[in-house]
Amino acid sequence: ASLDLASGGSAWAVALLYLLGAKVMISLMVHASWRAAGADLGLRQAVYTYNMSQLPKYVPGGIWPYVSRVRLARARSLDFPRIWSGLAMETAMLLGGAVVLAALAFDAGALLPELGVAVPGAWIAPARAGALVLVGVAAAAAAGRVPHRGALARAVVLTLAAWALIGLSFHAVVVGLAGPEPLAGAVAGAAGLVPTAGLFAFAWTLGFVAFFSPAGIGVREVLLGIGLAGVGPPALVAAIVVGHRLVYFAADVLCAGAALALLRPERP
Repeated sequence: ASLDLASGGSAWAVALLYLLGAKVMISLMVHASWRAAGADLGLRQAVYTYNMSQLPKYVPGGIWPYVSRVRLARARSLDFPRIWSGLAMETAMLLGGAVVLAALAFDAGALLPELGVAVPGAWIAPARAGALVLVGVAAAAAAGRVPHRGALARAVVLTLAAWALIGLSFHAVVVGLAGPEPLAGAVAGAAGLVPTAGLFAFAWTLGFVAFFSPAGIGVREVLLGIGLAGVGPPALVAAIVVGHRLVYFAADVLCAGAALALLRPERP
């Protein structure tokens, strides 16, 4: 595969559109999660709070998105127990969705072999457990066995939709830059969506829990680079991995800008 960033121009645009859609889904999921936790911010404030807290995640320390959200939630006179409940619920949803997507790829035996994921106990068992937890939460919500079941069920659906769009964005960049031929069927076309999306979800999860790394920078890229090693030369793999990170950052900036321009709460 040859490195031709210009020919991947449409891939960048498509990936950005998918990520913007995912950000909308996550924003709505945050609102539903906080409501399910008994900490309803209101839709406008929830969307504003989430998107304005995404840029601080690029500052070293790992806590700044949460500090930002706590400050914005406190401005709405929410007490700390309800804030912690809301944060815990949305975080569980995001991690759960990533685990479900990675579990699908592992169960299909589809993740790229360079990752060395043949050891079932390292990830598959917890991934399956996470998937069952999300399904169980949705079932319990539908059966009316938990409070705010409607909001909780919405949060699960929105989480899965968001991760589907995130996976599509990464797949679009991989195929757009590398082209289908050199992939030898491994990640090209519809059949390659699960492995590439699962690879991204796997790398995102480990980057998320690596608190020393702002927004998982470095951790995510190394894992993605290892997983895509068979796609082409190192320069091509680096362009895919770094390029998608930049598109992701652009989506964060655009959503934060839109939230600031359209949803900023009025000062009393």
